[in-house]
Amino acid sequence: MNQYIINPKEYKKDKVYLGCMVIFWLIWAPATMIVCYLAISKKELFFFLWLIFGFIGFFGIPYAIYSRNRIQKIIIESEKIHFHGTGVLPNSKISINHQSIRMLTLEHYDDESVFSLNVQSNKSPKRIMLASMVHPDHKAKIYNELKSFFSSHGIECEYINHKT
Repeated sequence: MNQYIINPKEYKKDKVYLGCMVIFWLIWAPATMIVCYLAISKKELFFFLWLIFGFIGFFGIPYAIYSRNRIQKIIIESEKIHFHGTGVLPNSKISINHQSIRMLTLEHYDDESVFSLNVQSNKSPKRIMLASMVHPDHKAKIYNELKSFFSSHGIECEYINHKT
Protein backbone atom coordinates (compact mmCIF):
# COMPACT_ATOMS: atom_id res chain seq x y z
CA MET A 1 0.00 0.00 0.00
CA ASN A 2 1.37 3.42 -0.91
CA GLN A 3 -0.65 5.47 1.57
CA TYR A 4 -0.21 6.19 5.27
CA ILE A 5 -3.00 7.93 7.17
CA ILE A 6 -2.62 9.80 10.45
CA ASN A 7 -6.03 10.10 12.08
CA PRO A 8 -5.52 12.05 15.35
CA LYS A 9 -8.80 10.68 16.72
CA GLU A 10 -7.11 7.28 16.98
CA TYR A 11 -4.34 8.58 19.26
CA LYS A 12 -4.13 10.11 22.70
CA LYS A 13 -4.13 13.92 22.69
CA ASP A 14 -1.31 16.00 24.14
CA LYS A 15 -3.43 17.64 26.83
CA VAL A 16 -0.55 19.70 28.24
CA TYR A 17 0.12 21.31 24.85
CA LEU A 18 -3.59 21.85 24.25
CA GLY A 19 -4.04 23.30 27.74
CA CYS A 20 -1.11 25.69 27.27
CA MET A 21 -2.59 26.90 24.01
CA VAL A 22 -5.95 27.55 25.66
CA ILE A 23 -4.35 29.42 28.58
CA PHE A 24 -2.15 31.42 26.21
CA TRP A 25 -5.20 32.37 24.16
CA LEU A 26 -7.12 33.39 27.29
CA ILE A 27 -4.35 35.91 27.94
CA TRP A 28 -3.74 36.82 24.29
CA ALA A 29 -7.36 37.60 23.39
CA PRO A 30 -7.97 40.25 26.09
CA ALA A 31 -4.52 41.73 25.43
CA THR A 32 -5.42 42.08 21.76
CA MET A 33 -8.67 43.81 22.64
CA ILE A 34 -6.83 46.19 25.00
CA VAL A 35 -4.28 47.02 22.31
CA CYS A 36 -7.14 47.50 19.85
CA TYR A 37 -8.69 50.05 22.21
CA LEU A 38 -5.31 51.75 22.69
CA ALA A 39 -4.70 51.87 18.93
CA ILE A 40 -8.02 53.60 18.37
CA SER A 41 -7.79 55.97 21.33
CA LYS A 42 -4.06 56.85 21.24
CA LYS A 43 -3.58 56.60 17.46
CA GLU A 44 0.01 55.41 17.81
CA LEU A 45 1.65 53.40 15.04
CA PHE A 46 3.13 50.83 17.44
CA PHE A 47 -0.31 49.65 18.57
CA PHE A 48 -1.55 49.31 14.99
CA LEU A 49 1.54 47.29 14.06
CA TRP A 50 1.13 45.07 17.13
CA LEU A 51 -2.46 44.36 16.10
CA ILE A 52 -1.24 42.58 12.96
CA PHE A 53 0.27 39.86 15.14
CA GLY A 54 -2.43 40.25 17.75
CA PHE A 55 -5.21 39.30 15.36
CA ILE A 56 -3.18 36.48 13.80
CA GLY A 57 -2.97 34.92 17.27
CA PHE A 58 -6.52 35.91 18.15
CA PHE A 59 -7.91 33.86 15.26
CA GLY A 60 -5.00 31.48 14.65
CA ILE A 61 -4.87 29.83 18.07
CA PRO A 62 -8.56 28.78 18.07
CA TYR A 63 -8.17 27.58 14.48
CA ALA A 64 -5.18 25.44 15.48
CA ILE A 65 -7.19 23.98 18.36
CA TYR A 66 -10.17 23.40 16.06
CA SER A 67 -8.02 21.64 13.44
CA ARG A 68 -6.34 19.29 15.94
CA ASN A 69 -8.37 16.37 14.56
CA ARG A 70 -7.38 16.97 10.93
CA ILE A 71 -6.58 13.74 9.11
CA GLN A 72 -3.23 13.77 7.35
CA LYS A 73 -2.40 11.48 4.43
CA ILE A 74 1.01 10.61 3.08
CA ILE A 75 0.82 9.17 -0.43
CA ILE A 76 3.89 7.78 -2.17
CA GLU A 77 3.92 7.74 -5.96
CA SER A 78 6.69 6.71 -8.33
CA GLU A 79 8.71 9.92 -7.96
CA LYS A 80 6.86 12.12 -5.51
CA ILE A 81 5.49 12.02 -1.99
CA HIS A 82 2.30 13.96 -1.33
CA PHE A 83 1.43 15.21 2.15
CA HIS A 84 -2.28 16.07 2.40
CA GLY A 85 -3.75 18.10 5.24
CA THR A 86 -0.43 19.38 6.57
CA GLY A 87 -0.82 23.07 5.76
CA VAL A 88 -3.12 25.75 7.09
CA LEU A 89 -6.14 24.62 5.09
CA PRO A 90 -7.61 21.13 5.63
CA ASN A 91 -7.24 20.15 1.98
CA SER A 92 -3.73 21.58 1.58
CA LYS A 93 -1.16 19.47 -0.24
CA ILE A 94 2.62 19.53 -0.25
CA SER A 95 4.48 17.45 -2.82
CA ILE A 96 8.20 16.70 -2.85
CA ASN A 97 10.50 14.34 -4.71
CA HIS A 98 11.71 11.16 -3.00
CA GLN A 99 15.31 12.35 -3.17
CA SER A 100 14.39 15.66 -1.53
CA ILE A 101 13.50 14.11 1.82
CA ARG A 102 16.43 14.81 4.11
CA MET A 103 15.16 13.47 7.42
CA LEU A 104 12.28 12.29 9.57
CA THR A 105 12.58 13.63 13.09
CA LEU A 106 10.88 13.34 16.44
CA GLU A 107 12.44 16.10 18.49
CA HIS A 108 12.15 19.50 20.09
CA TYR A 109 12.42 21.38 16.80
CA ASP A 110 14.33 24.66 17.23
CA ASP A 111 14.08 24.28 21.00
CA GLU A 112 10.27 24.09 21.02
CA SER A 113 8.74 23.08 24.31
CA VAL A 114 6.85 20.12 22.78
CA PHE A 115 8.00 17.14 20.76
CA SER A 116 7.17 17.47 17.10
CA LEU A 117 7.16 14.91 14.32
CA ASN A 118 8.68 16.47 11.20
CA VAL A 119 9.69 15.65 7.67
CA GLN A 120 12.44 17.92 6.39
CA SER A 121 13.35 18.46 2.77
CA ASN A 122 16.51 19.56 0.97
CA LYS A 123 14.42 21.86 -1.22
CA SER A 124 12.77 23.89 1.53
CA PRO A 125 13.92 25.23 4.88
CA LYS A 126 10.38 24.71 6.20
CA ARG A 127 9.41 21.49 7.86
CA ILE A 128 6.31 19.42 7.28
CA MET A 129 4.82 18.91 10.72
CA LEU A 130 2.73 15.80 11.31
CA ALA A 131 0.34 14.85 14.14
CA SER A 132 0.76 18.21 15.88
CA MET A 133 -1.49 17.68 18.90
CA VAL A 134 -0.91 13.97 19.41
CA HIS A 135 0.66 12.83 22.70
CA PRO A 136 4.47 12.41 22.44
CA ASP A 137 4.30 8.67 23.19
CA HIS A 138 1.88 8.19 20.32
CA LYS A 139 4.01 10.41 18.08
CA ALA A 140 6.84 7.94 18.76
CA LYS A 141 4.56 5.14 17.53
CA ILE A 142 3.71 7.13 14.38
CA TYR A 143 7.42 7.88 13.89
CA ASN A 144 8.29 4.17 13.93
CA GLU A 145 5.45 3.36 11.54
CA LEU A 146 6.51 6.16 9.16
CA LYS A 147 10.11 4.97 9.32
CA SER A 148 8.97 1.49 8.25
CA PHE A 149 6.62 2.97 5.64
CA PHE A 150 9.40 5.07 4.08
CA SER A 151 11.87 2.19 4.16
CA SER A 152 9.41 -0.22 2.54
CA HIS A 153 9.05 2.23 -0.38
CA GLY A 154 12.81 2.69 -0.78
CA ILE A 155 12.94 6.23 0.58
CA GLU A 156 16.32 6.83 2.15
CA CYS A 157 16.74 9.63 4.63
CA GLU A 158 18.15 10.31 8.06
CA TYR A 159 16.02 9.22 11.02
CA ILE A 160 16.32 11.12 14.30
CA ASN A 161 14.32 10.17 17.39
CA HIS A 162 15.09 12.16 20.54
CA LYS A 163 12.09 10.70 22.34
CA THR A 164 13.70 7.31 23.05
